[in-house]
Amino acid sequence: MKYLPQVEAAQYWPPDTLAQWQLDRLRGLLVHASARCPFYASRFEAAGFDPGATSRLSDIQKLPLLTKSDIQLNRERMVMGITRGEPPLVPPDAAAPPEAAADPVPQALVLTAIVIGFALTSFAAVLVRRACGDLGTADVDAMRGSDS
Repeated sequence: MKYLPQVEAAQYWPPDTLAQWQLDRLRGLLVHASARCPFYASRFEAAGFDPGATSRLSDIQKLPLLTKSDIQLNRERMVMGITRGEPPLVPPDAAAPPEAAADPVPQALVLTAIVIGFALTSFAAVLVRRACGDLGTADVDAMRGSDS
């Protein structure tokens, strides 16, 4: 709900304003991935890509494609770490995390379920808000009479 007013307003923005907002959000995502994920940090560096210098959408053409084998070979390194300055999950000289590390797949599945639940709840809230605004009532019985 925090971003609802901004998202509602964005539908009326001129195309240039919307494109700039999208580019700013993309830049923020790329900077975050570079700072928090060892895999993307090394990929960006190898490609000579500076996520903070992204100034137009065509800049992302410098990024190498992500393949299925990249994901299979680097699954552990692709996990975003919220380490707050501590070493990443996978030490630089290791191919896998230590034995005591948690398996990231169940964590990713739980996070995916949370995100889907949040998206459905947000959609339902927007739908109810729009219906109440259009019909002028929050009474479900009164809404049934407007089906015609």
